[in-house]
Amino acid sequence: MPATGERIFFLTDFLSLPYNIVVKKALVFFGGFAASLLAAVFVFPFQNSALAATVPTGFVDELIVGGLSQPAAFAFLPDGRILFTEQKTRRIRMIVNGAISTTDPITTIADVQTAGNEQGLLGIAIDPDWPTRPYVYVYFDRTPGSTIYLSMFTASGDLNDPASHNLSLGSRYDIITDIPDAAGNHNGGTLRFGPDGRLYPSLGEDADFCRAQDSGSFKGVILRISVDSLPGAGSGPASKSSITPADNPFPGSDNARLAWAYGLRNPFRFNIDPQTGNLYIADVGQSNYEEADECRGGENFGWPFREGPDTQVVGGCTEPGGSGNGSFIPPIAYYDRSGFTASIISAGLYRPIPATNFYNFPAEYDGDYFFIDYYQGFMRRIKKSGSTWITPPPVPGQPNAADWAAGFVSGSDFQVGPDGALYYLLQFVNFAPTSGQFRRIAFLKGDLNLDGKMSGADIVTLVACVFSSIPPPAGAAACDLDCSGAPSAADVVLLVNFTFSGSPFPC
Repeated sequence: MPATGERIFFLTDFLSLPYNIVVKKALVFFGGFAASLLAAVFVFPFQNSALAATVPTGFVDELIVGGLSQPAAFAFLPDGRILFTEQKTRRIRMIVNGAISTTDPITTIADVQTAGNEQGLLGIAIDPDWPTRPYVYVYFDRTPGSTIYLSMFTASGDLNDPASHNLSLGSRYDIITDIPDAAGNHNGGTLRFGPDGRLYPSLGEDADFCRAQDSGSFKGVILRISVDSLPGAGSGPASKSSITPADNPFPGSDNARLAWAYGLRNPFRFNIDPQTGNLYIADVGQSNYEEADECRGGENFGWPFREGPDTQVVGGCTEPGGSGNGSFIPPIAYYDRSGFTASIISAGLYRPIPATNFYNFPAEYDGDYFFIDYYQGFMRRIKKSGSTWITPPPVPGQPNAADWAAGFVSGSDFQVGPDGALYYLLQFVNFAPTSGQFRRIAFLKGDLNLDGKMSGADIVTLVACVFSSIPPPAGAAACDLDCSGAPSAADVVLLVNFTFSGSPFPC
Protein backbone atom coordinates (compact mmCIF):
# COMPACT_ATOMS: atom_id res chain seq x y z
CA MET A 1 0.00 0.00 0.00
CA PRO A 2 1.62 3.33 -1.01
CA ALA A 3 2.53 5.89 1.62
CA THR A 4 0.39 9.01 1.99
CA GLY A 5 2.84 11.18 0.09
CA GLU A 6 2.94 8.73 -2.83
CA ARG A 7 -0.87 8.67 -3.00
CA ILE A 8 -1.10 12.46 -3.08
CA PHE A 9 1.48 12.62 -5.86
CA PHE A 10 -0.52 10.14 -7.92
CA LEU A 11 -3.77 12.04 -7.45
CA THR A 12 -2.29 15.35 -8.51
CA ASP A 13 -1.70 13.79 -11.93
CA PHE A 14 -5.48 14.01 -12.41
CA LEU A 15 -5.36 17.81 -12.57
CA SER A 16 -4.93 18.09 -16.31
CA LEU A 17 -7.37 15.31 -17.24
CA PRO A 18 -10.95 15.74 -18.51
CA TYR A 19 -13.75 14.60 -16.22
CA ASN A 20 -14.58 11.30 -17.96
CA ILE A 21 -10.92 10.24 -17.76
CA VAL A 22 -10.80 11.34 -14.12
CA VAL A 23 -13.70 9.04 -13.34
CA LYS A 24 -12.22 6.08 -15.18
CA LYS A 25 -8.82 6.45 -13.58
CA ALA A 26 -10.35 6.99 -10.14
CA LEU A 27 -12.37 3.80 -10.45
CA VAL A 28 -9.26 1.84 -11.38
CA PHE A 29 -7.19 3.43 -8.61
CA PHE A 30 -9.73 3.00 -5.83
CA GLY A 31 -11.13 -0.35 -6.92
CA GLY A 32 -8.31 -2.16 -5.15
CA PHE A 33 -9.56 -0.90 -1.84
CA ALA A 34 -13.14 -2.08 -2.31
CA ALA A 35 -12.68 -5.32 -0.39
CA SER A 36 -11.31 -3.54 2.66
CA LEU A 37 -13.54 -3.31 5.71
CA LEU A 38 -14.33 -0.29 7.82
CA ALA A 39 -12.63 -1.04 11.16
CA ALA A 40 -12.42 1.23 14.19
CA VAL A 41 -13.24 0.80 17.85
CA PHE A 42 -16.38 2.93 17.74
CA VAL A 43 -17.44 2.34 14.14
CA PHE A 44 -19.98 -0.46 13.71
CA PRO A 45 -20.91 -2.00 10.36
CA PHE A 46 -23.91 -0.31 8.80
CA GLN A 47 -27.10 -2.35 8.81
CA ASN A 48 -29.96 -1.47 6.50
CA SER A 49 -33.35 -1.29 8.16
CA ALA A 50 -36.76 -0.71 6.62
CA LEU A 51 -37.74 0.85 9.93
CA ALA A 52 -35.10 3.57 9.86
CA ALA A 53 -36.18 6.97 11.15
CA THR A 54 -36.63 9.91 8.81
CA VAL A 55 -33.61 12.18 9.32
CA PRO A 56 -32.34 15.28 7.48
CA THR A 57 -30.23 15.12 4.34
CA GLY A 58 -26.66 14.03 5.04
CA PHE A 59 -27.65 12.03 8.13
CA VAL A 60 -28.40 8.32 8.35
CA ASP A 61 -30.31 6.30 10.94
CA GLU A 62 -28.77 2.86 11.47
CA LEU A 63 -29.62 -0.32 13.32
CA ILE A 64 -26.85 -1.68 15.55
CA VAL A 65 -28.63 -4.51 17.41
CA GLY A 66 -32.25 -5.71 17.33
CA GLY A 67 -34.41 -8.30 19.07
CA LEU A 68 -34.10 -6.72 22.53
CA SER A 69 -36.63 -7.08 25.34
CA GLN A 70 -37.85 -3.60 26.32
CA PRO A 71 -34.40 -1.99 26.75
CA ALA A 72 -34.51 1.04 29.02
CA ALA A 73 -31.08 2.65 29.45
CA PHE A 74 -27.49 2.26 28.29
CA ALA A 75 -23.96 3.42 29.07
CA PHE A 76 -20.66 3.34 27.19
CA LEU A 77 -17.60 1.76 28.73
CA PRO A 78 -14.46 3.79 27.97
CA ASP A 79 -13.23 1.05 25.61
CA GLY A 80 -16.40 1.30 23.46
CA ARG A 81 -18.39 -1.67 24.74
CA ILE A 82 -21.95 -0.83 25.73
CA LEU A 83 -23.97 -1.94 28.74
CA PHE A 84 -27.75 -1.70 28.66
CA THR A 85 -30.65 -2.59 30.93
CA GLU A 86 -33.85 -4.36 30.06
CA GLN A 87 -36.68 -2.89 32.07
CA LYS A 88 -38.73 -6.03 32.72
CA THR A 89 -36.29 -8.94 32.35
CA ARG A 90 -34.09 -7.42 35.10
CA ARG A 91 -31.02 -8.08 32.96
CA ILE A 92 -27.91 -6.03 32.22
CA ARG A 93 -26.53 -7.01 28.83
CA MET A 94 -23.45 -6.02 26.82
CA ILE A 95 -22.80 -5.10 23.19
CA VAL A 96 -19.36 -5.96 21.80
CA ASN A 97 -18.36 -4.87 18.28
CA GLY A 98 -21.95 -4.29 17.25
CA ALA A 99 -23.43 -7.56 18.56
CA ILE A 100 -24.79 -8.98 21.81
CA SER A 101 -21.95 -10.40 23.88
CA THR A 102 -21.48 -14.14 24.20
CA THR A 103 -21.53 -13.43 27.95
CA ASP A 104 -25.24 -12.75 28.22
CA PRO A 105 -26.43 -11.34 30.48
CA ILE A 106 -23.55 -9.99 32.51
CA THR A 107 -25.91 -10.00 35.50
CA THR A 108 -29.58 -10.29 36.45
CA ILE A 109 -30.88 -8.29 39.42
CA ALA A 110 -33.41 -10.59 41.05
CA ASP A 111 -35.13 -8.05 43.33
CA VAL A 112 -36.24 -5.62 40.62
CA GLN A 113 -39.95 -4.79 40.87
CA THR A 114 -41.66 -5.06 37.47
CA ALA A 115 -45.36 -5.06 38.41
CA GLY A 116 -46.10 -1.44 37.50
CA ASN A 117 -46.09 -0.34 33.88
CA GLU A 118 -43.27 2.17 34.49
CA GLN A 119 -41.39 0.12 37.08
CA GLY A 120 -38.31 -1.95 36.45
CA LEU A 121 -34.57 -1.64 35.87
CA LEU A 122 -34.51 1.96 34.70
CA GLY A 123 -31.03 3.52 34.83
CA ILE A 124 -27.35 2.66 34.46
CA ALA A 125 -24.07 4.60 34.66
CA ILE A 126 -20.34 3.80 34.57
CA ASP A 127 -17.88 5.22 37.10
CA PRO A 128 -15.90 8.00 35.40
CA ASP A 129 -12.65 6.60 36.86
CA TRP A 130 -13.12 3.20 35.19
CA PRO A 131 -11.15 0.90 35.17
CA THR A 132 -9.43 2.15 38.34
CA ARG A 133 -12.87 2.18 39.91
CA PRO A 134 -14.65 -0.67 38.09
CA TYR A 135 -18.16 0.18 39.27
CA VAL A 136 -21.50 0.06 37.49
CA TYR A 137 -24.38 2.03 39.05
CA VAL A 138 -28.03 1.11 38.62
CA TYR A 139 -31.41 2.59 39.54
CA PHE A 140 -34.40 0.29 39.96
CA ASP A 141 -37.77 -0.25 41.61
CA ARG A 142 -37.23 -2.87 44.27
CA THR A 143 -39.27 -5.78 45.58
CA PRO A 144 -40.29 -6.56 48.27
CA GLY A 145 -41.27 -3.19 49.64
CA SER A 146 -42.26 0.15 48.13
CA THR A 147 -38.88 1.74 47.53
CA ILE A 148 -36.45 2.50 44.74
CA TYR A 149 -32.80 1.53 45.13
CA LEU A 150 -29.65 3.20 43.89
CA SER A 151 -26.97 0.51 43.90
CA MET A 152 -23.50 -0.21 42.54
CA PHE A 153 -21.84 -3.40 41.33
CA THR A 154 -18.15 -4.25 41.11
CA ALA A 155 -17.12 -5.47 37.67
CA SER A 156 -14.51 -8.12 36.99
CA GLY A 157 -12.94 -9.67 33.92
CA ASP A 158 -11.40 -7.72 31.05
CA LEU A 159 -12.02 -4.13 32.08
CA ASN A 160 -10.29 -2.40 29.18
CA ASP A 161 -10.55 -4.60 26.10
CA PRO A 162 -13.03 -3.47 23.41
CA ALA A 163 -13.22 -6.93 21.86
CA SER A 164 -13.56 -8.97 25.05
CA HIS A 165 -16.72 -10.75 26.14
CA ASN A 166 -15.21 -11.48 29.55
CA LEU A 167 -17.02 -9.09 31.87
CA SER A 168 -19.33 -9.78 34.79
CA LEU A 169 -20.85 -7.85 37.68
CA GLY A 170 -20.24 -9.23 41.16
CA SER A 171 -20.59 -7.78 44.65
CA ARG A 172 -23.39 -5.25 45.15
CA TYR A 173 -23.47 -2.24 47.43
CA ASP A 174 -26.77 -0.40 47.98
CA ILE A 175 -26.16 3.35 48.15
CA ILE A 176 -29.71 4.68 48.79
CA THR A 177 -32.59 2.40 49.76
CA ASP A 178 -35.41 4.76 50.81
CA ILE A 179 -36.60 6.50 47.64
CA PRO A 180 -40.43 6.30 47.84
CA ASP A 181 -42.20 4.01 45.39
CA ALA A 182 -45.82 3.83 46.49
CA ALA A 183 -47.17 4.22 42.95
CA GLY A 184 -46.39 2.12 39.90
CA ASN A 185 -45.57 5.19 37.84
CA HIS A 186 -43.61 8.47 37.98
CA ASN A 187 -40.41 6.71 39.02
CA GLY A 188 -37.83 8.89 37.27
CA GLY A 189 -34.92 6.69 36.31
CA THR A 190 -31.91 8.44 34.76
CA LEU A 191 -28.38 8.04 36.11
CA ARG A 192 -25.62 10.24 34.65
CA PHE A 193 -22.22 11.39 35.79
CA GLY A 194 -21.44 15.05 35.22
CA PRO A 195 -18.06 16.52 34.27
CA ASP A 196 -17.68 17.31 37.98
CA GLY A 197 -17.53 13.58 38.75
CA ARG A 198 -20.82 13.68 40.68
CA LEU A 199 -23.62 11.19 40.08
CA TYR A 200 -27.04 12.63 39.21
CA PRO A 201 -30.16 10.42 39.63
CA SER A 202 -33.64 11.62 38.64
CA LEU A 203 -36.60 10.83 40.94
CA GLY A 204 -40.24 11.07 39.90
CA GLU A 205 -42.85 12.46 42.29
CA ASP A 206 -44.39 8.98 42.75
CA ALA A 207 -47.85 10.35 41.79
CA ASP A 208 -47.74 12.50 44.95
CA PHE A 209 -47.74 15.89 43.25
CA CYS A 210 -47.82 18.20 46.27
CA ARG A 211 -44.61 16.66 47.65
CA ALA A 212 -42.71 17.73 44.53
CA GLN A 213 -42.52 21.15 46.22
CA ASP A 214 -40.52 19.70 49.12
CA SER A 215 -36.83 19.49 48.24
CA GLY A 216 -36.36 16.87 50.97
CA SER A 217 -39.16 14.55 49.93
CA PHE A 218 -37.18 12.44 47.43
CA LYS A 219 -40.11 13.14 45.09
CA GLY A 220 -39.83 15.07 41.85
CA VAL A 221 -36.16 15.89 42.39
CA ILE A 222 -32.74 15.53 40.82
CA LEU A 223 -30.09 14.39 43.30
CA ARG A 224 -26.36 15.11 43.21
CA ILE A 225 -24.20 12.50 44.90
CA SER A 226 -20.51 12.08 45.68
CA VAL A 227 -19.34 8.52 45.09
CA ASP A 228 -15.74 9.13 46.21
CA SER A 229 -16.16 7.22 49.49
CA LEU A 230 -18.05 4.31 47.90
CA PRO A 231 -18.41 1.44 48.21
CA GLY A 232 -18.53 1.53 51.98
CA ALA A 233 -18.21 -1.38 54.35
CA GLY A 234 -20.79 -4.15 54.17
CA SER A 235 -23.70 -4.04 51.74
CA GLY A 236 -24.99 -0.53 52.49
CA PRO A 237 -26.81 1.75 52.54
CA ALA A 238 -24.32 4.60 52.73
CA SER A 239 -24.79 7.33 55.30
CA LYS A 240 -26.27 10.32 53.50
CA SER A 241 -23.70 12.67 54.98
CA SER A 242 -20.92 10.60 53.36
CA ILE A 243 -22.35 11.01 49.86
CA THR A 244 -23.45 14.67 50.08
CA PRO A 245 -21.21 17.15 48.22
CA ALA A 246 -20.43 20.22 50.30
CA ASP A 247 -21.53 22.56 47.47
CA ASN A 248 -25.03 21.19 46.98
CA PRO A 249 -27.54 24.09 47.00
CA PHE A 250 -30.23 23.24 49.56
CA PRO A 251 -30.03 23.28 53.36
CA GLY A 252 -32.25 21.27 55.67
CA SER A 253 -32.70 17.55 56.11
CA ASP A 254 -30.30 14.88 54.90
CA ASN A 255 -32.53 14.30 51.89
CA ALA A 256 -32.77 17.99 51.05
CA ARG A 257 -29.00 18.39 51.13
CA LEU A 258 -28.70 15.67 48.50
CA ALA A 259 -31.08 17.53 46.14
CA TRP A 260 -29.81 19.48 43.11
CA ALA A 261 -33.21 20.69 41.82
CA TYR A 262 -36.89 19.98 42.53
CA GLY A 263 -40.45 20.83 41.47
CA LEU A 264 -40.53 18.16 38.74
CA ARG A 265 -43.24 15.66 37.83
CA ASN A 266 -41.50 12.73 36.19
CA PRO A 267 -38.01 13.53 34.86
CA PHE A 268 -37.63 10.07 33.32
CA ARG A 269 -34.75 11.17 31.07
CA PHE A 270 -32.24 13.99 31.23
CA ASN A 271 -28.79 14.58 29.74
CA ILE A 272 -25.78 16.58 30.90
CA ASP A 273 -23.78 19.04 28.83
CA PRO A 274 -20.16 17.77 29.09
CA GLN A 275 -18.85 21.33 28.70
CA THR A 276 -20.95 23.32 31.19
CA GLY A 277 -22.30 20.57 33.43
CA ASN A 278 -25.84 21.89 32.95
CA LEU A 279 -28.65 19.34 33.01
CA TYR A 280 -31.29 19.26 30.28
CA ILE A 281 -34.39 17.61 31.69
CA ALA A 282 -37.42 16.25 29.85
CA ASP A 283 -40.25 16.46 32.38
CA VAL A 284 -43.30 14.43 31.41
CA GLY A 285 -46.53 16.44 31.64
CA GLN A 286 -49.98 15.50 32.89
CA SER A 287 -52.74 16.89 30.69
CA ASN A 288 -51.66 20.01 28.86
CA TYR A 289 -47.93 20.34 28.18
CA GLU A 290 -44.66 18.43 27.91
CA GLU A 291 -41.64 20.52 28.87
CA ALA A 292 -37.84 20.66 28.73
CA ASP A 293 -35.89 22.39 31.51
CA GLU A 294 -32.34 23.71 31.82
CA CYS A 295 -30.81 23.08 35.24
CA ARG A 296 -27.68 24.63 36.74
CA GLY A 297 -28.50 23.61 40.31
CA GLY A 298 -30.81 25.11 42.94
CA GLU A 299 -33.92 25.43 40.76
CA ASN A 300 -37.57 24.85 41.61
CA PHE A 301 -39.35 24.10 38.33
CA GLY A 302 -42.82 24.61 39.75
CA TRP A 303 -44.73 21.35 39.47
CA PRO A 304 -47.62 20.98 40.32
CA PHE A 305 -48.35 24.72 40.13
CA ARG A 306 -46.78 25.04 36.69
CA GLU A 307 -47.07 22.78 33.66
CA GLY A 308 -45.32 24.23 30.63
CA PRO A 309 -46.50 27.86 30.45
CA ASP A 310 -49.67 27.17 32.49
CA THR A 311 -50.39 28.25 36.03
CA GLN A 312 -52.53 25.68 37.83
CA VAL A 313 -54.63 25.58 40.97
CA VAL A 314 -54.17 22.14 42.50
CA GLY A 315 -56.52 20.81 45.12
CA GLY A 316 -54.75 19.92 48.34
CA CYS A 317 -51.61 21.92 47.44
CA THR A 318 -50.97 25.54 48.40
CA GLU A 319 -48.77 27.68 46.16
CA PRO A 320 -46.52 30.00 48.21
CA GLY A 321 -47.94 33.55 48.06
CA GLY A 322 -51.12 32.39 46.35
CA SER A 323 -51.85 31.08 42.87
CA GLY A 324 -49.59 32.57 40.23
CA ASN A 325 -47.25 34.22 42.73
CA GLY A 326 -44.66 31.46 43.25
CA SER A 327 -41.11 32.00 42.02
CA PHE A 328 -40.38 29.13 39.64
CA ILE A 329 -38.02 28.52 36.73
CA PRO A 330 -39.86 28.34 33.38
CA PRO A 331 -39.08 25.68 30.77
CA ILE A 332 -36.80 26.31 27.80
CA ALA A 333 -39.27 24.48 25.54
CA TYR A 334 -42.73 22.98 25.74
CA TYR A 335 -45.41 21.60 23.47
CA ASP A 336 -49.15 21.15 23.77
CA ARG A 337 -50.06 17.49 24.38
CA SER A 338 -53.79 17.95 24.75
CA GLY A 339 -55.73 15.56 22.57
CA PHE A 340 -53.07 12.88 22.20
CA THR A 341 -50.90 10.60 24.33
CA ALA A 342 -47.46 12.07 24.94
CA SER A 343 -44.29 11.64 26.97
CA ILE A 344 -41.25 13.81 26.33
CA ILE A 345 -37.87 12.06 26.32
CA SER A 346 -34.57 13.93 26.40
CA ALA A 347 -32.30 13.23 23.44
CA GLY A 348 -29.51 15.40 24.77
CA LEU A 349 -27.61 18.61 24.20
CA TYR A 350 -25.33 17.87 21.26
CA ARG A 351 -21.59 18.37 21.56
CA PRO A 352 -19.17 17.07 18.91
CA ILE A 353 -16.38 14.77 19.97
CA PRO A 354 -13.20 16.90 19.96
CA ALA A 355 -9.96 16.17 18.08
CA THR A 356 -11.33 13.36 15.89
CA ASN A 357 -14.47 13.16 13.78
CA PHE A 358 -16.10 9.92 12.77
CA TYR A 359 -19.75 10.97 12.67
CA ASN A 360 -19.86 14.38 14.37
CA PHE A 361 -22.86 16.49 13.46
CA PRO A 362 -21.99 19.69 11.52
CA ALA A 363 -20.67 22.66 13.51
CA GLU A 364 -24.01 24.48 13.48
CA TYR A 365 -25.45 21.77 15.77
CA ASP A 366 -22.95 22.39 18.56
CA GLY A 367 -24.96 23.25 21.70
CA ASP A 368 -28.37 22.41 20.23
CA TYR A 369 -30.83 20.46 22.38
CA PHE A 370 -32.91 17.57 21.06
CA PHE A 371 -35.95 15.82 22.48
CA ILE A 372 -38.45 13.26 21.23
CA ASP A 373 -41.96 12.18 22.11
CA TYR A 374 -42.20 8.55 23.20
CA TYR A 375 -45.67 8.02 21.70
CA GLN A 376 -45.74 10.43 18.75
CA GLY A 377 -42.20 9.64 17.60
CA PHE A 378 -41.09 13.10 16.47
CA MET A 379 -37.68 14.55 17.29
CA ARG A 380 -37.36 18.31 17.76
CA ARG A 381 -34.34 20.60 17.90
CA ILE A 382 -33.92 23.91 19.71
CA LYS A 383 -31.01 26.35 19.68
CA LYS A 384 -29.97 28.95 22.23
CA SER A 385 -30.06 32.49 20.90
CA GLY A 386 -28.84 34.95 23.50
CA SER A 387 -30.78 34.14 26.65
CA THR A 388 -33.68 32.36 24.92
CA TRP A 389 -34.17 29.09 23.09
CA ILE A 390 -35.63 29.06 19.58
CA THR A 391 -36.59 26.54 16.92
CA PRO A 392 -34.00 27.08 14.18
CA PRO A 393 -34.97 27.25 10.50
CA PRO A 394 -35.60 23.82 8.99
CA VAL A 395 -32.75 22.05 7.23
CA PRO A 396 -33.08 20.02 4.01
CA GLY A 397 -34.78 16.68 4.56
CA GLN A 398 -36.69 17.56 7.74
CA PRO A 399 -40.16 15.97 7.85
CA ASN A 400 -41.70 19.38 8.53
CA ALA A 401 -40.82 22.78 9.97
CA ALA A 402 -41.41 21.73 13.59
CA ASP A 403 -39.87 18.26 13.59
CA TRP A 404 -36.17 17.77 12.87
CA ALA A 405 -36.72 14.02 12.43
CA ALA A 406 -39.42 11.38 12.90
CA GLY A 407 -39.75 7.68 13.67
CA PHE A 408 -38.72 7.45 17.34
CA VAL A 409 -41.81 5.88 18.88
CA SER A 410 -40.82 4.15 22.17
CA GLY A 411 -37.40 5.83 22.30
CA SER A 412 -36.16 5.43 25.88
CA ASP A 413 -32.56 6.72 26.10
CA PHE A 414 -30.29 8.87 23.93
CA GLN A 415 -26.59 9.71 24.27
CA VAL A 416 -23.81 11.00 22.04
CA GLY A 417 -21.35 8.18 21.49
CA PRO A 418 -17.55 8.29 21.36
CA ASP A 419 -17.70 8.59 17.55
CA GLY A 420 -19.97 11.65 17.56
CA ALA A 421 -23.12 9.79 16.49
CA LEU A 422 -26.32 10.04 18.54
CA TYR A 423 -27.09 6.56 19.91
CA TYR A 424 -30.47 5.53 21.23
CA LEU A 425 -32.73 2.71 22.36
CA LEU A 426 -36.19 1.85 21.09
CA GLN A 427 -38.10 -0.25 23.60
CA PHE A 428 -40.32 -1.75 20.91
CA VAL A 429 -41.04 -1.76 17.21
CA ASN A 430 -44.82 -1.48 16.81
CA PHE A 431 -44.96 -2.41 20.52
CA ALA A 432 -44.27 -6.07 19.73
CA PRO A 433 -42.46 -8.25 22.31
CA THR A 434 -38.66 -8.62 22.02
CA SER A 435 -38.55 -6.09 19.19
CA GLY A 436 -36.40 -3.47 20.93
CA GLN A 437 -33.46 -1.94 19.09
CA PHE A 438 -30.17 -0.13 19.68
CA ARG A 439 -29.61 2.43 16.91
CA ARG A 440 -27.69 5.56 16.02
CA ILE A 441 -28.04 8.74 13.99
CA ALA A 442 -24.78 9.49 12.19
CA PHE A 443 -23.77 12.40 10.00
CA LEU A 444 -21.90 11.07 6.97
CA LYS A 445 -19.45 13.85 6.30
CA GLY A 446 -18.04 12.16 3.20
CA ASP A 447 -21.39 11.16 1.67
CA LEU A 448 -20.95 13.63 -1.17
CA ASN A 449 -23.53 12.06 -3.46
CA LEU A 450 -26.15 11.93 -0.64
CA ASP A 451 -27.07 8.28 -1.12
CA GLY A 452 -26.95 7.51 2.62
CA LYS A 453 -23.73 5.50 2.62
CA MET A 454 -19.98 5.89 2.29
CA SER A 455 -18.46 4.14 -0.71
CA GLY A 456 -16.03 4.38 -3.59
CA ALA A 457 -18.64 6.36 -5.48
CA ASP A 458 -18.15 9.24 -3.04
CA ILE A 459 -14.40 9.10 -3.66
CA VAL A 460 -14.96 9.36 -7.40
CA THR A 461 -17.30 12.30 -6.77
CA LEU A 462 -14.68 13.99 -4.61
CA VAL A 463 -11.98 13.49 -7.25
CA ALA A 464 -14.23 15.23 -9.76
CA CYS A 465 -14.81 18.06 -7.27
CA VAL A 466 -11.14 18.52 -6.44
CA PHE A 467 -9.58 18.12 -9.87
CA SER A 468 -12.36 19.15 -12.25
CA SER A 469 -14.28 21.63 -10.06
CA ILE A 470 -17.51 19.69 -10.47
CA PRO A 471 -19.61 20.26 -7.33
CA PRO A 472 -21.23 17.17 -5.80
CA PRO A 473 -24.90 16.91 -4.77
CA ALA A 474 -23.82 17.79 -1.21
CA GLY A 475 -22.38 21.10 -2.46
CA ALA A 476 -18.85 22.29 -3.17
CA ALA A 477 -18.19 23.19 0.47
CA ALA A 478 -18.61 19.50 1.41
CA CYS A 479 -15.45 18.67 -0.53
CA ASP A 480 -13.28 20.47 2.04
CA LEU A 481 -12.97 17.53 4.43
CA ASP A 482 -9.88 18.82 6.26
CA CYS A 483 -11.38 22.28 6.89
CA SER A 484 -8.44 23.95 5.13
CA GLY A 485 -10.71 26.38 3.29
CA ALA A 486 -10.49 24.76 -0.13
CA PRO A 487 -10.77 21.24 -1.58
CA SER A 488 -7.47 19.54 -2.33
CA ALA A 489 -5.85 16.17 -2.92
CA ALA A 490 -5.42 15.87 0.84
CA ASP A 491 -9.20 15.68 1.13
CA VAL A 492 -9.27 12.69 -1.22
CA VAL A 493 -6.70 10.91 0.92
CA LEU A 494 -8.83 11.58 4.01
CA LEU A 495 -11.94 10.13 2.39
CA VAL A 496 -10.09 7.04 1.18
CA ASN A 497 -8.68 6.43 4.66
CA PHE A 498 -12.07 6.95 6.33
CA THR A 499 -14.03 4.80 3.90
CA PHE A 500 -11.68 1.84 3.78
CA SER A 501 -9.58 2.02 6.95
CA GLY A 502 -11.84 3.70 9.49
CA SER A 503 -9.52 6.66 10.05
CA PRO A 504 -11.37 9.72 11.43
CA PHE A 505 -11.60 13.12 9.85
CA PRO A 506 -9.53 15.81 11.63
CA CYS A 507 -12.43 18.23 11.96
